[in-house]
Amino acid sequence: MKGLWRRLVGLFFEQSFESLSSRDEGRYKEMARTRSVQFYKGVTFAFCALVLLWWPVDLFAFQDPIGPWRASLWRFGFLFICVVSWWLLSISTFCHRHSLSFILFFVSLLSVWVGATVPNIALSGPQPPLGHLLPLGSLFLLWPLRHRILATLIFGSVLPITFFVSHIQRFQCKDIFYFWSLHIVPVCVSILVGHLFYRLTQDNFAQRALLLGRASELEDVNGQLKETTKRLHQRVDDAHRSLQRFATEAEKAKEGEREHIAQDLHDQLGQLLTGMRFELDLARLRVEEPAMLATSFNELDGLLSEVMDTLREILQGLRPRIVSQSGLVAACRWLVQSIERRATLEIELTIQPASIELSEAHASSLFRVLQEGLTNVLKHAQAKHVQISLVQDEQTLRVCIQDDGVGFRPEKAHTVGLGLPGIRSRVALMNGTFDVASQPGEGTCLTLSIPRHQ
Repeated sequence: MKGLWRRLVGLFFEQSFESLSSRDEGRYKEMARTRSVQFYKGVTFAFCALVLLWWPVDLFAFQDPIGPWRASLWRFGFLFICVVSWWLLSISTFCHRHSLSFILFFVSLLSVWVGATVPNIALSGPQPPLGHLLPLGSLFLLWPLRHRILATLIFGSVLPITFFVSHIQRFQCKDIFYFWSLHIVPVCVSILVGHLFYRLTQDNFAQRALLLGRASELEDVNGQLKETTKRLHQRVDDAHRSLQRFATEAEKAKEGEREHIAQDLHDQLGQLLTGMRFELDLARLRVEEPAMLATSFNELDGLLSEVMDTLREILQGLRPRIVSQSGLVAACRWLVQSIERRATLEIELTIQPASIELSEAHASSLFRVLQEGLTNVLKHAQAKHVQISLVQDEQTLRVCIQDDGVGFRPEKAHTVGLGLPGIRSRVALMNGTFDVASQPGEGTCLTLSIPRHQ
């Protein structure tokens, strides 16, 4: 019961806009002023219709010709009050702190003037006509409680007080209680019901403002989600295209390695096997000559040793166990020495520091990159000198392969079969960067940077 009473007290007397922003509070006050003006507009038209329709009744109700004029003057006084109140509300600014007080003061003066006209009307009893309905004039005004009480008291008391003072000689004791009860009860009911209507309207506006604010926030969040989803879809599409490109480059690299293996087998093992077959044919012809037959077998033994060495080199190139067994630095030196033995190419290798720290998988991939880069130099560059540098700091490993060959245009690299897509895909799998700098007649420089810690 105590909590219910507190809720009722809070409903009627708390005038806070805590749930509204200053902008929404201003919008509510403007809406309240507009609705109050509309209400007074309706009341004004109702009084106007009542005055016009009641005019013939006055002609029959009063015997003397002065009576209708006095009654009409009294009704026109009420109509004048409504018109003036409507006009004042229309031109006033609701948020101004003194505008309502000025309106109430001016309307109260008009009500006193109207009440003063009541004694001039011949009445049958101690009650002004429809006087107890005047408090309803503030029922639907969206005013704060202080102004509502003042307005209702003016509407409900000025006319009865003026009438009571003017006709006090006509009142008996029993009429006084009846007279004031008939006017006080509508005043109280109008204040309570009107203020309840005001608070409900205020709460409804606050809830609508809150819902609109939340809806706006949801729209913003929805827009952000759509934008995020769009970016994620774009990233997925980019990743899908990158995977397709990497798959294509990997397939090209695989085909290039197969072609390279086939070329090595044809160029190296093919010649040796052809020589062995030639020596075998000679051995068949020298069966009757032991000395010459022994020479052929010696030649076959030498060719077989070369075949085994060549096959070992090819297998070492296909599966560089030297990287896992001896490390990246030793593997790089072995690769340089093996190429210098096979080709008239001077290779300068620089490694800083002397020991390179890299994971085994990345070391194998980097060895493949160096192998492919030097293979490109042998096939296409027509170079005489190559510089290879491996420089490692705390964050990255920087590798550079530079030759003095014929060079090319980087934008046409994919059309001349240089094997660069395979190198680029291997570097991308190591989260590194790859760059090609070359011009016709100025040599080529391949630069790649690999993160040290991943």
